[in-house]
Amino acid sequence: MQCEIIKDLIPLMEDDVCSPQSKEAVLEHIQTCDNCRQFYEKAKIQPVFELSTDETAALKSMKKGFRKIKRKWAVSILLVIALIPIVFLAWGQLNGRGVSFTNINKIKIADAFLSDLKEGDYEAAFHHIDITPIKEDWLGEWFDDKTLENIEEDAQRVFCESASLLIDTGGITDYQFLAIDKQPDSYMLYYTVIVDVQEQELLLNVTDQGIIRFSNHGSFIDDPVAHFGQWSEYLWEEYEGCYFDPETKQYIYYD
Repeated sequence: MQCEIIKDLIPLMEDDVCSPQSKEAVLEHIQTCDNCRQFYEKAKIQPVFELSTDETAALKSMKKGFRKIKRKWAVSILLVIALIPIVFLAWGQLNGRGVSFTNINKIKIADAFLSDLKEGDYEAAFHHIDITPIKEDWLGEWFDDKTLENIEEDAQRVFCESASLLIDTGGITDYQFLAIDKQPDSYMLYYTVIVDVQEQELLLNVTDQGIIRFSNHGSFIDDPVAHFGQWSEYLWEEYEGCYFDPETKQYIYYD
């Protein structure tokens, strides 16, 4: 009977609606009764602490302040990241070396050209070629307007045909930008290209209008990249009606 009475008193004790004498009786009883003590532990109600209005406002203000700090840090980091390429380009601009504001477009043209070559799309690659300087050099000194009236179509055809040795080796499988230098009428871009598992240097003369010429240090007779780079020479020979004999080092004209 005493345990049942104690168990009835425990909820009242937790609700603080029983007398001090009843609380004292419960506490004395659970010192010696394990069963009632376990019942008391299970029935214990954890106090719920509620913040006052002032404390709630302070907590909200603190959280808002932390959010502002996080946003400022995020903006600062983004600004630093954005400034890195600007500082890099400005350094190149001031020193006249490397990538800068005035030559970054040339690098984009060269990259697009090499990307098309890597994909094996030689017709698309030709559209990055600027044949205007070639036509201007040939007009008057070598040929007339009538001869060069279809130079765009002829140039694209000969350009693609001149890639035959390169195509036979599997083409350019990869490339990497190395450096860029200012020339009198253009920029010289240096790349490393992979052809037939061999690494070699490729030089491109580029303006904002496109690629004027490209070459490497190989022989145009047996080096596929050097042979390809001579495409405008083969176009000239076609118009002139001759071919170059590497043994005699002379132009042989057709009858």
